Amino acid sequence: LKELKAFVTDILVEGIDYGAEPGIPEKFLHKPGSEKLMLVYNLRPEFHPIESDTIRNWSETPPHIQLAFRCVLIHRATGMIVGEGSGIASTWESKYRYRADWWNKGGEPPAGEGWKKTKNGYRKQTVNPDVSDCVNTVIKMAQKRAQIDAVLRATATSMFFKQELDEVVRPEEQQAKPIADPEIEKKVLETVG
Repeated sequence: LKELKAFVTDILVEGIDYGAEPGIPEKFLHKPGSEKLMLVYNLRPEFHPIESDTIRNWSETPPHIQLAFRCVLIHRATGMIVGEGSGIASTWESKYRYRADWWNKGGEPPAGEGWKKTKNGYRKQTVNPDVSDCVNTVIKMAQKRAQIDAVLRATATSMFFKQELDEVVRPEEQQAKPIADPEIEKKVLETVG
């Protein structure tokens, strides 16, 4: 345990391998840190889709693609499985589902259309019309989440780190965000309710 603590404090670089967020006391393991830990423990990842948690619904507006992966960590020298973790990512996560539109027609935008004044101009959140552009990113995010989960479990480093920062709900994000398009909001409410 002493060697592990020394590795974490002496080899892993804050801001690259792990990091903190203002107002959140925990430190979060990042993908480069998980890769260093796998190297030290002589592990390689193997990713397997979890079909039971996968959604591919192209008929929704916007399409809902949710991908789940299991990451199995295998010891390179022995071939033994030493740990595993899982991760899910979805095109309905706000960072993929929405895009920022900027008012560039001069003057002020029309009232009642969801435009908000920022220091850089007027902006509104709109549904991403090109969700298929981010499917590869969603695959990589689900695999990254699975890998970090597996590494934390297999290397006993969860005493030092939490899952990646994007897994933590910040207090200001606990309230539901308004949806810019009333038709989309209606569909979401019908789906949930």
